[in-house]
Amino acid sequence: MSALVLTTLLHYIPIGILALKPNPRYQSAFIGYASVMSISTTLSAVWHCLDEPWGVILYADYVMAAVWSIYSLYLIEYIDRKKINTSVPFEFFVGVMNLTITLATKYRMLDYKIWHSVWHILSAIKSTYIVYSICYS
Repeated sequence: MSALVLTTLLHYIPIGILALKPNPRYQSAFIGYASVMSISTTLSAVWHCLDEPWGVILYADYVMAAVWSIYSLYLIEYIDRKKINTSVPFEFFVGVMNLTITLATKYRMLDYKIWHSVWHILSAIKSTYIVYSICYS
């Protein structure tokens, strides 16, 4: 199993946190958020397992990643507005980093597998931070 697949699987950590410590006031929002994270993480892992072919899985992965980002910001805004000041820059940084890595590897400036794995780790940390913030608010 490649590093890309293993680091993708780190995104299941926040799903586990949601399952272990759901906030009863926002149960339906958590179920929706956990579903979006699960679908997105599974699509990404499958895409990396298949050696990243262009096609439906790639586009579905990117659409679900966008939905996940928007849902994250919505939940933070809805549940705890004070955390939006740290969540928006973190979400923005992770998104820009992904685009930068994609462009830099296109021109052979970076090793894609290494830097995309680093991005997975940062993205999993961001997601865990957001979920932790929501669960313990």
